[in-house]
Order: sequence, then C-alpha cells, then structure tokens
Amino acid sequence: MEDIYEWKGLNGQLVTFKKEVGNAEKITFIGSPSVCTPFAEFLSYVVRDKETHFIPLLDIDDCHEFESRPYAMVLNDKVSDPLQLPRPIEVVDCELFSQPTC
Repeated sequence: MEDIYEWKGLNGQLVTFKKEVGNAEKITFIGSPSVCTPFAEFLSYVVRDKETHFIPLLDIDDCHEFESRPYAMVLNDKVSDPLQLPRPIEVVDCELFSQPTC
C-alpha cells in the first residue's frame, strides 16, 4: 500500500485530517461511545467551522452534533439528524460500516 501522507505527533494528525476532509461541509463520526468519542471531539476541533456529528455504534437515532465551546468541542444534548443536507450528495456503498469502529 502506498503512503499518502507522512505525519508525526498529534499536530501532524490534525493537519492531515483537515487536509483530507477538504471542502466537506459536514463530517459524521461513527464509533463506540467513551472510546471513540474523545477522538471525534479532538478531530472535530480542527474543523470547528464545519458541521460535525457523532453516531454512537450504529444508532443513528442517537446522533448528536458537536458544538464549539471556549474550553472544548462538546456534544449537544439534543439529538441531531446528520442526513438532513442542504444539497444533494453522492452516496457511496461502503462495507466499512459493518463493524463499529473509530
């Protein structure tokens, strides 16, 4: 497999993630609660100008949007709808969602 980016440390991870999401307007993280949530909070900070959501496990009915606070990115108490989009999107068939992962 060919390396696309080479980065070191947390800052390198953040810079690479920000480059990779590029012009996306909305980012949705899916993962295990308590394990993946802190990583999603960490990554959502670098793209705090975008709409970001977290879906615990694969329970889309329990999705919450991140909110930027002066001290951190936090999940709103209100359930959000990550599928409500302002414009049409391209749907990609992906087997990655068969198992909950970070």
